[in-house]
Amino acid sequence: MNPHRKEEHIRVLVETNKGSKNRYVWEEESKSIRFIRTLFHNLRYPAEYGLVLNTLDEDHKALDALVLIDEPTFPGCIIHARPIGLFKMLEEEGPDHKLICIPVEDPRWNKIFNLHQVDAGLMKEIELFLTAYARFEDHKMDLEGWEDQNSAIDIVREAQARYWELHSETVNPDYSCLNPR
Repeated sequence: MNPHRKEEHIRVLVETNKGSKNRYVWEEESKSIRFIRTLFHNLRYPAEYGLVLNTLDEDHKALDALVLIDEPTFPGCIIHARPIGLFKMLEEEGPDHKLICIPVEDPRWNKIFNLHQVDAGLMKEIELFLTAYARFEDHKMDLEGWEDQNSAIDIVREAQARYWELHSETVNPDYSCLNPR
């Protein structure tokens, strides 16, 4: 993967911003952000959390992504990002992996190309957040651990191919990510 090639970047729609205790989700039908709940205890999102546009996972939902960033943005913000790894999770329904990304247009982050370059404390915070979120939200989930950038790219490519199969007539290729063609 060439990290400087635009077609290898993804577009993440922020649902919940860094530091928030509130959980928001993108509602496709109304094309709007909807409040779901306030998180338990002192849980706060450690990064921007959202969905990768033009992707479908095995359950036909958009892929989830955490974008590492210094200051929070806002729900509905689009971030051009580059996957640098993922945290593998398995629910009863199937995989629910979380891509870990950096914002390609932020000079403080865009020189990071893999998880080994990310502060170990932030990595632990993300892992603890995902573990606690699953437990407090009563999700039955197996945490399988960290995977590298190549694994993340493979998952994005598979998810985008699924999306293209269903939406090939309506997708604007200018807004695609990791173009599979």
